[in-house]
Amino acid sequence: KMLARSILCAPALLAVGTIAASNGDECGVYLAESSTEHVLGTFAGRNYQRDDAIGSRDAIVQFADVRMTHADQMENEERMQLENFLGVCWSGDATGGMSEADEVISAVGGPCFSSTGHVGMINAIIHQPSTLLRTDSDLLSAGYDETTSPGRGAFTTYHNLTLLAVDKIPAGMEIFLDFGAEYNDYADTSKPNIDDYRKMDEAMEKMVAFFIKHAESIGDTAATEVYEFMKKDVLDLTAEKRAVAARSLLPDTYHGLQKIIDAGGSALHSHPEVVKSLDWLKNNAYCQDNLVPGVSKIEHAGRGAFVSRDIKKGQVVAPVPLVPINNGRIILEYGKI
Repeated sequence: KMLARSILCAPALLAVGTIAASNGDECGVYLAESSTEHVLGTFAGRNYQRDDAIGSRDAIVQFADVRMTHADQMENEERMQLENFLGVCWSGDATGGMSEADEVISAVGGPCFSSTGHVGMINAIIHQPSTLLRTDSDLLSAGYDETTSPGRGAFTTYHNLTLLAVDKIPAGMEIFLDFGAEYNDYADTSKPNIDDYRKMDEAMEKMVAFFIKHAESIGDTAATEVYEFMKKDVLDLTAEKRAVAARSLLPDTYHGLQKIIDAGGSALHSHPEVVKSLDWLKNNAYCQDNLVPGVSKIEHAGRGAFVSRDIKKGQVVAPVPLVPINNGRIILEYGKI
């Protein structure tokens, strides 16, 4: 799980070369300032369909029993900083490393870490089976011998962590993960959650169909009264405790229903800032899929990072969000990151 945080970018610790693999000239995923309070976030560089993999697959470094090993040796302030750090990292349960120790913290350097959360617009997940079902066939076929290689233990065996789209994601939209009901304030009845958005989108489509069919024959006054009855009485009955949150997604009059549908639904209509233009991303963001994993050409180096497209001299190869830091918004505003 991750809480509100900023991210410090660090260089990738991988052997680098070239490989015959390309995602095309256009970047598929960007790191940029988030549309939310979380400082940095991940944005789609192209359209994604449900079940599409987003960006390159990540390597993972597992940290075992950090609290058990270090907490007793720390002063109170240092212990609080450690707890704050652990609270914003993924646990080994999410990355397939849960069996490494009693407590496992996972360091992940790509969009699986930089993507933030939103209670109403979850459009991607970390696909845990991608690491559980990982294989080493690529290494073994390249001649790597895990029993005799002096490089054994010098690179992580955890890899193939995949960010998967669970809904259609238009180019430019921020990518949001589900950090859990507690983090997302899922039970807060004063603001919509993802179920409210989806149910109200379905309801609005039915409302539009009704008013297209009947509004002209019953007249605008009667149609308005029917709409108010739907907003108040019907929602109070069907949505119960969620009625206030659900009602906040409806327009003032039935004439505004189609506009919300045309905007892509109530979530995008309520938060248009989550979608950036591709031109804005190209000028204000860092591409996160310039690198793809592969078997290093360096003997005994294991896996390495390979460029997926031509990169010009002076161009950023890979921003690697890795370490969460406090007061990130202040640092970002003052140009120190």
